[in-house]
Amino acid sequence: MDIQELSQKIRKATPFIDHLDIEITRGAEDEFTELRMPIRPEFTQHLGYAHGGIIGTLADVAANLACKKPTVTLEYKISFLSAADGESLVARSKPIREGRSFIVVSCEVFSVKQGVEKKVAVSIATVVPSQPPSSENKSENNSQQKQQQQ
Repeated sequence: MDIQELSQKIRKATPFIDHLDIEITRGAEDEFTELRMPIRPEFTQHLGYAHGGIIGTLADVAANLACKKPTVTLEYKISFLSAADGESLVARSKPIREGRSFIVVSCEVFSVKQGVEKKVAVSIATVVPSQPPSSENKSENNSQQKQQQQ
């Protein structure tokens, strides 16, 4: 599966990633996973910089995708190094320790302005292997959500 197919598959399976317009730019066969997302106006805070929640979300998604198997985040810590402005954010992550029950992943996030990268955050995450809910549970949850919205 090439990187475009992988990106489309992930975006289809995870609507939140699609909503944020996160694109996988390096993946499975590479030393690290790289994701890119635009800095849209609705992703900024009151001073015009990318919101910390968006940066944290990108780091979290990158950490999970770097594991190359289904995982969920147990915890993560992020340190913001600089304000993030520009056209896009790039996250690069790789597992640094894989145990029997968890994986520790590091991630660096950069803002990109006029082609120049600036490191804006570093994070470390602990993720655990997981299986998706059964299709029965997933459709039941979707039905409950639709009822709540009405």
